[in-house]
Amino acid sequence: MLISLRLTVGAMMTFLLFMALALYFVLAPGSDPQPGEGLLDAPQLWVVGALVAAGVALHLLITLVGYRTPAIAPGTPPDVAGRTSAGALSAGTMLRAALSESVALASVALAFLVSEGSYVTYLVGAAVSLALFVLHAFPTARTVDRTQASLERAGGTSYLRERLRLPAPRAGAIQEL
Repeated sequence: MLISLRLTVGAMMTFLLFMALALYFVLAPGSDPQPGEGLLDAPQLWVVGALVAAGVALHLLITLVGYRTPAIAPGTPPDVAGRTSAGALSAGTMLRAALSESVALASVALAFLVSEGSYVTYLVGAAVSLALFVLHAFPTARTVDRTQASLERAGGTSYLRERLRLPAPRAGAIQEL
């Protein structure tokens, strides 16, 4: 299941790169570009600021709601808890991925609205989205641990690591503090 989630999120991340390639041809200046119409011209500062601000806002939103799951009640049978946990991880991953991708999708529309730096506008939006994907959506040990903590907040055992066939986390210096 973890491999399937990683492939799905990886495909979503790769889509952003293919979109950059497609937009390269769509947003390229004509055969006789005027001065200041280069493909890699910088967009206006407010455009970059808006995309970065959207990324920060989405980071906060994903942190607040992207890892929420139904709590596993104490005494829940392992097979039921494992199934519920796997479903919650999958649903949460897709939610976080969709929210992460939204900056890039908005930057596509914005690239057609701005008069300067349209291609770079998309590149900035895609970079912000990719950062959010790496931080929140791509299934790593950190995202699995955050999901597991949310599942086990009521005292039940989620059996998420067992369902994903992941080893138990090792106690480290940071965890011991």
